[in-house]
Amino acid sequence: MATTTTSTSSPSIQASLPSAATAVSTSPATTRLRTSSGVRTSLSIGSPRRVLPSLHELCKTGDLATFRKAIVRKSTEVFEVDAEGQTPLHIASYEGHLEMVQQLVFLNAQVDATDKRQWTPLHCAAAGGADNVSDAHLKIVAFLLDSGANPNALSLDETAPIHLLARYSPLDDSMVG
Repeated sequence: MATTTTSTSSPSIQASLPSAATAVSTSPATTRLRTSSGVRTSLSIGSPRRVLPSLHELCKTGDLATFRKAIVRKSTEVFEVDAEGQTPLHIASYEGHLEMVQQLVFLNAQVDATDKRQWTPLHCAAAGGADNVSDAHLKIVAFLLDSGANPNALSLDETAPIHLLARYSPLDDSMVG
């Protein structure tokens, strides 16, 4: 196979390309290629750029530092759904990550988005992580309600968020009158 040497934007970096490929754009770290069949690919030169986890993964783990970095590059993922139809806001609400919930809502995440079971992020916060509603979950419930979440949204089994709170929230003497 014949090759063509193409200089990238840095004179010290050379990439050996198949003759049927042309450089579409270049940077010191990456050369984007288009083959004769129109397929685009990237050729990394030098140190690769760190790949950040998806917002869904970060909302599950609660890695706030990485979440803050990723949200800048992955802001469009705020609206993406996973296999269960859940957005990052559903997951952060269920896991009890208040600051992530606040940042996602600030980025216009839909507070009434529904998943495959018709659960909203409010349902997820009311159910709590592993069916154990914490103070963080209750703060998320209050925040989502203040942000316009519908407290009367019904899931496929006709459960409202208040039903989940009653089922999973621990009652103490100060709550009983």
